[in-house]
Amino acid sequence: MKAKSLNDLQVGDAVIRDLSGVDMPLRVTNITPTEIHCGPWIFSRRTGGEIDPDLGWDETHTGSFIRPAFGRSVS
Repeated sequence: MKAKSLNDLQVGDAVIRDLSGVDMPLRVTNITPTEIHCGPWIFSRRTGGEIDPDLGWDETHTGSFIRPAFGRSVS
């Protein structure tokens, strides 16, 4: 099964958060035209970069990225 692109993600899809080389499985909980929400974390739909104003992170200057996981998780 082929991995989806960031633009193909839907609520319920599984993603992998890469935080300095450590993988963390997450689930997409909301999508806006510019953002992907995974519980309390917000990521750019364009780059997959975590957006966290408290840490000074934006879609390109960040310490965490998501990538789509294989398949779709709906549970």
